[in-house]
Amino acid sequence: MIYGIGIDLVESKRFERYVNQSSHFKSRMFSSVELLLTDTQLAGNYAAKEALFKASSIKFEFSKCSVLRDKNGKPFIIFDDDLIAYEKLIVFVSITNNKRYSIAIVILESKQDL
Repeated sequence: MIYGIGIDLVESKRFERYVNQSSHFKSRMFSSVELLLTDTQLAGNYAAKEALFKASSIKFEFSKCSVLRDKNGKPFIIFDDDLIAYEKLIVFVSITNNKRYSIAIVILESKQDL
């Protein structure tokens, strides 16, 4: 059963300004693993985290989850142990980028009746 759907769009130049002006922003938004990614990948990750929040309405610290990619480039989200609420959900994520924008969609499916 679909639990929620979220989508987010990030303007690349605006995002890059935030990232380059504030190390505090980066540390609040991204896990230590994500901080190794390019600005373009970070923009997509930020969009994915915003979409995740919109799909779930569960408040969480963005740095407590990581948006990573498998060996084929498919994104997936992993959570720190304190985000127990997500144990009952299957998370599907898709991210795309171009020069101007990054967009992400998240679909949450419940593993059981919530």
